Amino acid sequence: SLIIKNIKRGSYAERIGLKEGDYITHIEGKEIKSMKGLERILSEYVKREKKWTIKRGRYIYEFVFKEVD
Repeated sequence: SLIIKNIKRGSYAERIGLKEGDYITHIEGKEIKSMKGLERILSEYVKREKKWTIKRGRYIYEFVFKEVD
């Protein structure tokens, strides 16, 4: 999983509601192990809805995000 250390104002992460301290564990069922892996998976799913699995504290959430221009 990949921890979110900081969120830039106006970034995609901020727009979809990620928070500092969240862990991105999976996108589209694929395990996220590094920033490079995250970028690779996101590039595979350009302009499509993506199911993200996020660990926040002791809870695990699944969200579906649609790319918006």
